[in-house]
This record gives sequence, structure tokens and C-alpha cells, in this order.
Amino acid sequence: MVGRSYSVVGGWGNGIFPPVRRLARLPWDFGGEMVLFRALGWVLLAAAIAALVNDCLAWWSEGAFRLLTLGELWGRLSLDSLRHAQEGLEGLLAGRLWRYIGQPLLKLPAVPVFALGGLFLLWIGRRNSGRPEAHVITGSRPRRRRHRSLS
Repeated sequence: MVGRSYSVVGGWGNGIFPPVRRLARLPWDFGGEMVLFRALGWVLLAAAIAALVNDCLAWWSEGAFRLLTLGELWGRLSLDSLRHAQEGLEGLLAGRLWRYIGQPLLKLPAVPVFALGGLFLLWIGRRNSGRPEAHVITGSRPRRRRHRSLS
């Protein structure tokens, strides 16, 4: 059958690839979102390590150990956006939102916030399948089941 077309007349797909029946997943079928949570968790852990390296280098050069706060980090990265966020939050609820929520959050040290946030996202995005996780020591193969002999 040389030259025969693989298309199916009046149907979806073709003779080789089956048709796609479902275009979207239901919201409670978490599949791709878990990958996103894990990726963001690893990014936050990398940010925690970068902030820790920055703190250690500052300690080495200045002689005093001091943790970088979220406000200092945000101010170093983009001072204009920090000012705009402050102005926007001061306009809400007569400044109480900035005073009681914004300022205390920005005074938190960056290393534990990033590390705990990253670990939390990795925990949310963990795999819950029956397949065992791949480990450095044990590998990714499932354990062998030893059957009892018939004798």
C-alpha cells in the first residue's frame, strides 16, 4: 500500500496517532502544577544560598555577621519598585497595611524566609505516586519482592 494516506476521513487524528479527546484537565487533577511548585521551590532555595553567600562575604569583609533583610534585598534590586509598593500600601487602609504588615515582612531575614519558602514549595510539589523516589544510595529501582517457595 504505497502512497496511502494516513488520514481518517471524517474523523479526528489519523491512522497512526489517536485523537486527543480531552483538551484540559480538571482543576483537582494536580499534575503540571506540581512541577511548577518544585521549580519555584528550587529557585527559592538557590536564592537562600545566594543570600547566605552574600551574608558570609559581608561578614568576612566587615568582620560582623548580619543577615540581609528582605527590605534591604528589595532595595538593592529595585529601589523604585519598593517605593511604589510602599506608596501603594500606605494609600490602603490609612497606612495601616504598610505599618502592620509591609514593614514587619520586610524586616525578616532573607535566608530563612527563602529557605523555608523553598522547602514548603518542594513539600507541596512532592510526588505522591506509588513509584519510589530516586535516591542517591538506593537508586530508583523498586525493591525486589521475594516470593516464598512452594515447598
